[in-house]
Amino acid sequence: MRIRLEAVSLQKAGNQPSENEDAYAPESAGASRGAGASGVAPFLAAVADGATESLFSGHWARLLAGAFARGEVPDAQGLLAVLPELQRQWHAHVGAKPLPWYAEEKLREGAFATLLGVRLSEQPTVDCSGTWEALAVGDSCLFQLRRGGLLRSFPWSSPPRSAPPRSSSPRMCTRTDAWAHR
Repeated sequence: MRIRLEAVSLQKAGNQPSENEDAYAPESAGASRGAGASGVAPFLAAVADGATESLFSGHWARLLAGAFARGEVPDAQGLLAVLPELQRQWHAHVGAKPLPWYAEEKLREGAFATLLGVRLSEQPTVDCSGTWEALAVGDSCLFQLRRGGLLRSFPWSSPPRSAPPRSSSPRMCTRTDAWAHR
């Protein structure tokens, strides 16, 4: 399976690039790890959208995306299992910073971020079919495109008419689809 990864992120309008609270992992296609049942390592990638209204959400987003891309989050239960360690890392990072009193109050609320992780697994068959699995928390979306058309989207199958509900429940999706080696 040949992967070309290109990640682009843009800060919120009116903010400086250093204020961008979004994250993605891995930084390059060669950095993803994992072990598939077929013996061919899957490709793992994640995006996380840090909530602007919370403090240090960019760091939280980087922790979430990185954990998924390193293979530490195999599924929804795995995410719940790794959260305490990620929270400990976040607290260690932000607790070392001197903050004014009002920021310390805001810090007690914690940080918030969406997470969308995808695992591409190659199945060694004649038709070169493979599977993708996705994990989503919040409103980040995955779009599977082919020849300029939308094949599938996850977790939303159609755009919501209003803002999607903030959900802390991870959702999983598995799709099998053929792709050709190029």
